[in-house]
Amino acid sequence: MRGIFTSVSLAALMVAAPAMAQVAPVDASERSDTGLEEIIVTAQRRAENLQDIPIAIQAISPEQLENSGVTDLQGLSALVPGYTVQQGAATANPYLRGVGSQVIGPGLESPVATYVDGVYYGSTFGAPTGLTNVERVEVLKGPQGTLFGRNATGGLAHIITRTPNGDTHVELNAGYANYDTTKFDGYATTGIGPDFALDLSASLSNQRDGYGVNIVSGKDVNRTGRNLQLRSKWVAKPADGTTFTAIFDYGEVRTSRNVFRVVPGTGLPPLLGPNYAGSPWDTASNIDPFLNSKGGGISLKIEQDLGFADLINIAAFRQGSTEAALDLDATATVFSAVLPLLQDDVQYTEELQLQSKPGGPL
Repeated sequence: MRGIFTSVSLAALMVAAPAMAQVAPVDASERSDTGLEEIIVTAQRRAENLQDIPIAIQAISPEQLENSGVTDLQGLSALVPGYTVQQGAATANPYLRGVGSQVIGPGLESPVATYVDGVYYGSTFGAPTGLTNVERVEVLKGPQGTLFGRNATGGLAHIITRTPNGDTHVELNAGYANYDTTKFDGYATTGIGPDFALDLSASLSNQRDGYGVNIVSGKDVNRTGRNLQLRSKWVAKPADGTTFTAIFDYGEVRTSRNVFRVVPGTGLPPLLGPNYAGSPWDTASNIDPFLNSKGGGISLKIEQDLGFADLINIAAFRQGSTEAALDLDATATVFSAVLPLLQDDVQYTEELQLQSKPGGPL
């Protein structure tokens, strides 16, 4: 099996004393009625009970992600019917209910949007978004253009990360898996005074052995060498009804998953190189494929309670760069290749929202 981790949690090792195995009887008057757990989502740009929203939405909890081994958006297909992420030459292209696009290039955006903490990620290039230390993931099936704009024809995936609340807390995890894969992630949060809190989350994984091999050069392919994700959130409440939230993030990925290969069983003339029927993860290419991407950004969210409504402004800046090499003809002959593919992205966004209160007249 692939990608099975053995993890050790520092929090589990810090238990101070054994628990007493004694169960006290419960009086019938103290028993509560069994009902559905309330799930709060922001599918309509404000916090509401999932049961009250007339939208095709699925909310994924951190426990569901951990139990299913899902660590990135590509893995969400195991939990969300109809949601897939197809790996392109240098991009990850999301699809919802069959709606999506393989068209890539500067200024071209996917019809299935990706949001992180209310900030729109316009480029399909760059470091993929990991799902460590998140509060929940909301997948809204489209169309969702009314509240999320023209790039949500098929829907969107919205990642909401954990928010510091002033308590001091540290979590550390380490894991090892097949293909000589190591993974470390951690989360730390604390408060500074009654009105300021911050946190830091970090994740680093390294797969040293690839799933396949380039039979021309003998080097491993389909390997994610390094995946680093850093994020910090600062929350300040200088006055009643006023909240400032600043978020800083950085991601870096080095991988060779952008592999092209001839369909197994295809007969190639000797001019184009060896015929083979190897593993689906192998290739026979004159170029060793690679994809290196890095990027990050900063956002500032200002929230003001006006009594009858909430006034919210989200301003964000993002920048990323991608370098890749790929063999388009997937043969050992120098025929059609991209070496290198270079893509730089810069994004500025600002969104002003006036949100009515749930249950209000508007």
